Amino acid sequence: MSRYVPVARVSQVPEGAGRKVQVEGKDLVVFNLDGEFYVFLDFCREGADLSKAVVSEEGDLLCPFHGWKFDVREGVCAMVPDCQVRHFPVKIEGDQVLADLE
Repeated sequence: MSRYVPVARVSQVPEGAGRKVQVEGKDLVVFNLDGEFYVFLDFCREGADLSKAVVSEEGDLLCPFHGWKFDVREGVCAMVPDCQVRHFPVKIEGDQVLADLE
């Protein structure tokens, strides 16, 4: 069962950037890439904060800790394919970014 909750306002997440938020005790990061929004847990498998990641034009998140690249759309690591970061389905309603945290 889906349970979408507000995680940020569209206007709070600049194009090409991420914003760290805490929702229901979870550290999350919301990314805006070309007007599409993506929500992840705010840590990679090695424990680094993905909110400090650099977003490339190709849509990769470059982890600040070990340099691994994660696809912002799927959360899959390009360098270690069996490594993923947890991401959540997203929808936009008005100026609200909502994520399904189930």
